[in-house]
Amino acid sequence: SPQIHVLPLRRPRAPGRAREPGGGVGRGVLRPVGGVVEPKYLLLFFKSPLFIAGGESRMTGTAGQKRVPLEYFATAPLPLPPIPEQKRIAAILDKADAIRKEAASRGSVAVSHT
Repeated sequence: SPQIHVLPLRRPRAPGRAREPGGGVGRGVLRPVGGVVEPKYLLLFFKSPLFIAGGESRMTGTAGQKRVPLEYFATAPLPLPPIPEQKRIAAILDKADAIRKEAASRGSVAVSHT
């Protein structure tokens, strides 16, 4: 099955500042492996209410510093149709988003996508 590598990025530590739990890892780079995931499709999946809800339930840290563990990005189930279907889905969602934005700019009532 396809994998997504999560590459942790370490934040520079200011002199005299204590190390953060987890060694200061707070951000990461997601890189699809094997060319089986269309980047736009992956981005839209990460923005989906289903993915966001799952991430929110796994957040760690204190108020103002809450974050989703990087492992969630690598282990969350990802529906993975063939590349042409991923591109078609991404195009449909982009078009729907453009329609919502246009309606909002005209002051029209936009339909919720949740």
